[in-house]
Amino acid sequence: MRALDLMGERFGRLEVVRQSESRKGGSILWECLCECGTTCLVRSSCLTRPNGTKSCGCRSHRTPNDISGRRFGRLIAISLAPKRVRRVTFWNCQCDCGNATIACYWDLMNGNTVSCGCRQRETQLKHGHNRKGSRSSEYGIWSAMKQRCLNPKAKRYADYGGRGITVSQEWMAFEGFFADMGPRPSVEHSIERVDVNKGYCKENCTWATDLQQRHNRRKVARLDQFSTEELVGELRKRSALQ
Repeated sequence: MRALDLMGERFGRLEVVRQSESRKGGSILWECLCECGTTCLVRSSCLTRPNGTKSCGCRSHRTPNDISGRRFGRLIAISLAPKRVRRVTFWNCQCDCGNATIACYWDLMNGNTVSCGCRQRETQLKHGHNRKGSRSSEYGIWSAMKQRCLNPKAKRYADYGGRGITVSQEWMAFEGFFADMGPRPSVEHSIERVDVNKGYCKENCTWATDLQQRHNRRKVARLDQFSTEELVGELRKRSALQ
């Protein structure tokens, strides 16, 4: 059977340029030029059949959200970058310091990237809480808070970010967090949300000991789970906190 001559034909975003000398499983391959500028080799049957190949594959990629012009900390998204890692898009950004940088879309949206790197260098010099080899406990608490609220891969994300617990814009930078919370009173204290169904912000957070936090858990242990001695001790502790 004489092979179809598809040269010059158009199929969706593809325009057939010429017949390739290569074969795949004995089938004729056609060199095609996609509207995105990519060339590819496609079988005749894949081009001519109903619902056949209509692009080099670019159509299957999810169209990235347009964030051009939006500000993320010190960065302003300028344009979509050609860089792509496992279909994750990157954006060309302009930093307030004057530097240009490329940032991952999700790092921008989650608040993980807010500058070209200049803010981190300045922060290390200004507050001294994240110097190499000497990270303060306050900085570690702040960093862990952001991870469980903003990073879907974090172990406890389901209990925090996964159920809508957020971090206020003022606390996306450590300076804002430390200005509101102040130094950790002791090693027994950690950050506590007064209302466990609301996010991390100045109005809803305080430093609290483990004992104080037991009275603010979403799941309160039933009294019949305590022995008599444990129940008396627990009631005394609660009375002391009143």
